[in-house]
Amino acid sequence: MTEPRLPSLTIPSDFASPPYLAAPPNLSRSRSAHGLNAATGRPAMWTKDHQRALACLYVYTDLSLRKIIDVVFRRSPLSSRPIGTDSANKNLNHLLDKEPRWLHPKSREDMGSRLEQLAQSSSGMSSQSSNSSYDHHLSDLPQPSFLPVRFQSEGNISPSLLAVPHHTMGFWSAPASPMSLSQGSPEWPPSQSYYTPQPLPTPPPHPEEDEDRALFKAFLRRATIASSSTSTSTSSLRTALIDYSAAYRSAIKALLRRILGFSSSRRYGSPISDSSSAVMDWLDDEAVPTPYEGAPFPLPGDFLSIDDPARRSQLGHHQMLGLVSAAEELAQESVEYCPWVNDRRITDKGHRILSGHILESDWSDVDAFDNTLLHFVAVRGDANRLYNTISRPQARDILQNANTAGQTFFHVMDQGIMQNRSFVPWLVGFLRQESELVNVYAQDHYGRNFFHMLKANHVDPVVLNQILEPDFESTWNIRDAFGAHPRVSAPPVTYNPPPSSGMLLDSDSDVENGVITAQLNLVTFIRTVGNHNATEEDSEGRNGLHCLAAANLSLTSGSSTLQRSGSAPSPVAANRATTANGRRRSGSNNKPETDSSDGRMALRLELLKELLRSGVPANAYDAKGNTPLMAFAAQLPEDGNNKLGPEMIKLLVEHGRNVDARNRAGETALLIAVRCGRKLAARTLLELGANIYARDAMGRGVLEVSDAKMMAARRDCPREYAHLEACRAWLSGQKNGAMHNPTVLKEWGRPGYAAFR
Repeated sequence: MTEPRLPSLTIPSDFASPPYLAAPPNLSRSRSAHGLNAATGRPAMWTKDHQRALACLYVYTDLSLRKIIDVVFRRSPLSSRPIGTDSANKNLNHLLDKEPRWLHPKSREDMGSRLEQLAQSSSGMSSQSSNSSYDHHLSDLPQPSFLPVRFQSEGNISPSLLAVPHHTMGFWSAPASPMSLSQGSPEWPPSQSYYTPQPLPTPPPHPEEDEDRALFKAFLRRATIASSSTSTSTSSLRTALIDYSAAYRSAIKALLRRILGFSSSRRYGSPISDSSSAVMDWLDDEAVPTPYEGAPFPLPGDFLSIDDPARRSQLGHHQMLGLVSAAEELAQESVEYCPWVNDRRITDKGHRILSGHILESDWSDVDAFDNTLLHFVAVRGDANRLYNTISRPQARDILQNANTAGQTFFHVMDQGIMQNRSFVPWLVGFLRQESELVNVYAQDHYGRNFFHMLKANHVDPVVLNQILEPDFESTWNIRDAFGAHPRVSAPPVTYNPPPSSGMLLDSDSDVENGVITAQLNLVTFIRTVGNHNATEEDSEGRNGLHCLAAANLSLTSGSSTLQRSGSAPSPVAANRATTANGRRRSGSNNKPETDSSDGRMALRLELLKELLRSGVPANAYDAKGNTPLMAFAAQLPEDGNNKLGPEMIKLLVEHGRNVDARNRAGETALLIAVRCGRKLAARTLLELGANIYARDAMGRGVLEVSDAKMMAARRDCPREYAHLEACRAWLSGQKNGAMHNPTVLKEWGRPGYAAFR
């Protein structure tokens, strides 16, 4: 009797290397992108892709830091070094600066609000660009715990499953479709060809499944439309987030696809330092909006003519189209936004007022944009009707009232009234008599006073000369956002730095170097303004505050650059230069300071206070149409001291009193802060009442601006990506409520109006 022998099993060649076990292809042309420095280098724990994923998950999800680490490193081999929360926190501080906890969603609802707006983002990538070939293999094939292989027997010996560990047989699912057999392979009876395990019972639904699916509905719908495949390995994500609902995991999966899309489609930048990449040149980056052609339009005063755009004869073609578009948008609102006019006609109340029959209750009426009865009469009436209305005693209570763009009734007067040679001199005299009630020099959000508007409406120069007061020229003859003055006077005296400013350098740097020389000129000018003429400007029309925002104080030896040669240093510099015992610090032991260090930020704050005390105007426009607040919002460093920067923003708003002032491209300081990825500045401005629904001249709100900057961001700079995502995520959170494509009523409507319920 022949003793039975074990079968000899042979794995066919076509199963020798299944596609889902093949080594993942290198998704980048660079080894360093995956942490490989060289053939002998040690793998990096955090690659740029890891950092982007960390930042994105931190600002968009309510996952704990430990869970975020599990998701980011879900595919790392078990033998790799474990990643701790200390390492993750260190990377977060590098990506999002100090104390980033305020950027993290406070609740699942907060996360849902952020993802709802992210679903409308134009910066998300399609699945075509975001799915790697390796992820595609993983998504299309099963994930068994062992290899289902076809066995071959020798002779009359039956095949056996001895090679299969018994304890694993119940833990894998057979492929949906059997693997094709290689040509020429023998066939076996079905009962002996494959092991077919029983399917596992369907697990009960997660208790938060329905709630999560409702919260993430918009985001998941957009993710489904944008992607035709499941790119991210489902099994590894399920393992990392086993305690979360399927809807939650789907949302995380879509977020990870967004990160892959960013890293696979963005360009590489020039070889500059990562720390300096957030704002290279805020005046000329790729996301800067196109300025208005002529006057900004439409503004709240223009909505009083929304039924008849042709009345505004001074409008250009594009402005006319803008007003028509606003009319169509307002027509869709479910609330009455104006008591005197709508998108079709003047109302009965409006006709009654224009006929001179004004009731006592009419004087307290305001529309959704804070226009008053005087605004309406100034736009739709004539000079006689406006004169009679202003002359009534009830008008005194609303003379100074401005709408949500800072326009008083005399800002919005019809061109025919402004060109009335007898009425305008009377009105100016009347307003000056009522100076305790009204400021005839009040500026709108573009820095324009009444006299700017008169000049723009081609008022007779003789009349202008008659009403302009030479003694107060510094008050009314100021530059607006478009560089215009009511009167063209002699060019202002600009500061020209002397050949030798007597300033000291920290090192033997070449003073002739263009960058250093420009910075030295800035701080010298700041010193000059603080000591002499508060209204003096440099060659670019910047006052001392503009220059302080642009100055790199770390290029110089503390505040010694702001003292004349041989003068005593300020207490700030003296404290940094000595030890607690009063001994002078050794230069070799001093660490080089950056502009974001405590010492430099304290110095900048000290200088800001000095300039404001000396009378430097906080709301002045430079030659390019930007205010000091805008310059600080764009350029204040945030990677070091995170307390003093917000204090500077608050001081500027307190002295300028217009947090929503706009430049010639319609940008507010908040829009600029978002475009430059300045998180702290954006948060501080919102706390001070900045309009989160403001739009620039291209019609972009804060989220559209963030998307535009994201599209231009560099692939090799995770910090830039992290800052932009952080601004976007936090602004769209449940508390702040930023939205895509804000409406006219959202942008210019009064907060608390019925439409905002």
